[in-house]
Amino acid sequence: MNFVGTFAFITLCLGAATSENMENAGDIMKWCAETNYTGGIGMVSKLYLKQDGIEAFKAFMKEHSSRATKEKGYIRFKVNADYLRDDVFWVVEEWGSPGALLAHGNTEWFQKNFMTTIPPLLAADMQVGFYLLNALGGNTDCAIKCDSKSARRCAKRCN
Repeated sequence: MNFVGTFAFITLCLGAATSENMENAGDIMKWCAETNYTGGIGMVSKLYLKQDGIEAFKAFMKEHSSRATKEKGYIRFKVNADYLRDDVFWVVEEWGSPGALLAHGNTEWFQKNFMTTIPPLLAADMQVGFYLLNALGGNTDCAIKCDSKSARRCAKRCN
């Protein structure tokens, strides 16, 4: 199963398989596969976990993020806890291009492990959104992250 199929399958497994959601999931993956856009793309997922699945989720995501950071086109991979609920996590992935996101989803490890590990840990539908990077132009990450202590390193990386 390729990433397009996997994403549609994720949507089905998590109970979010309304015709509109399936159309949207298929649309974004089709767009990633066919677009002429070559800039960065991001994905944010909100996951509602079963209480007894939190530690397994954290362990899985440590391994997953370790692998993702070594892939071509990787920009950012973050797992954040919700500020109100200990059973809700936000996963942010950013990739250098739509093709890099598709390649990530098509890795053998992702295909084999994501579908067997994550769905049983979920208490509710996973919500996923996609976005294009750098809507303001320039390097807004650097403007936010640079301080006087890291200015030289930041200037090298960002300019």
